[in-house]
Amino acid sequence: MVNRIRLSGATPTILLDNLSDLHGWLDKCVTDRGFTIGSLHYTFGDDEDIQVLNNQLLNHNYPTDIITLNHSRTSRLKVDLYLGVDVIRDNASSFNIDFVDELCRVMIHGLLHCMGEDDNDDEARARMRLAEDNCLLSRPKSLTVSSI
Repeated sequence: MVNRIRLSGATPTILLDNLSDLHGWLDKCVTDRGFTIGSLHYTFGDDEDIQVLNNQLLNHNYPTDIITLNHSRTSRLKVDLYLGVDVIRDNASSFNIDFVDELCRVMIHGLLHCMGEDDNDDEARARMRLAEDNCLLSRPKSLTVSSI
């Protein structure tokens, strides 16, 4: 399982300290939706890193919480996800939630896009939020605020 899910860049310590739980949780969220993991690569960066990527890949000149590149051709996921740790931290503060909760939500949000969920209108956003919430329910205790 370790080779199918990779983390790089400025990876938050809670993820590095709980790799086995993280891998199991992501795998469960994916398989529960009828998909399998071919490869997931999460790259974590700061505002500058993610803004450069956002500009290069999407012509958006601002930092963002996640950029998802879906290379999948079948139900076997092959995905590169770039996460803006500073934006995630700022959003958590704005939403008055813990960083770990927002981090996990964003990590799963990108995967859900690759499994057919969208958030381009109110109805789709509600479905996406429900799917995120369902995945977060199965999150191991080690990846929750109470574990810190």
